[in-house]
Amino acid sequence: MMASEPDLLDRLAALLLYPGDGHAKALSACIETAAGSGSAAGGHLRDYVAAIDDYSLADLQELFVRRFEHNPKTALEVGWHIYGERYERGALMAMLRRTLAQAGVEENGELPDHASHVLQLIPRVEPGLAVRLANTLLLPALDSIEQGLGDNRAPFVHLLHAVRVAAAEALQAKNGRLLKKYSRLDEPPTADDVSF
Repeated sequence: MMASEPDLLDRLAALLLYPGDGHAKALSACIETAAGSGSAAGGHLRDYVAAIDDYSLADLQELFVRRFEHNPKTALEVGWHIYGERYERGALMAMLRRTLAQAGVEENGELPDHASHVLQLIPRVEPGLAVRLANTLLLPALDSIEQGLGDNRAPFVHLLHAVRVAAAEALQAKNGRLLKKYSRLDEPPTADDVSF
């Protein structure tokens, strides 16, 4: 099994959602999938487990809300970090909604530009679009989120690092090469980029 298979990215995407009763089980399955695929994301996931060990589910839920849902600087909607409230974000969300449907990815109740959706698209779209989704949306947004977290990075920084590593591994497997450093100067994907 390769790290580029949708399984690992799908499992990581589920961990980017509000932690529910199945969070611990989902995290264990994600670690197992990472180990089975040889993904370096597994080490970051184990660090995440260690960092949340003393948290009850209610405490983890409260922390998740404070970190990701009450502060636009740390929102998990990647389009927000690139466009803010500009019109282009709406166009991006429309394109992502179409792409999710075409790729067979069921929306999870979050906006189409949520990191969980973009992560699930990477192994399911053609390589050029996958690179653009990662380079112009997901990875710069992760940088912005980490910066927004500031000194309050723990414990979620480990989860964000796992997402970054797994996305890079998936792109390497899909394209046969490592990513070049991404840039906010690249053009974000447009509706014309969608092809299956």
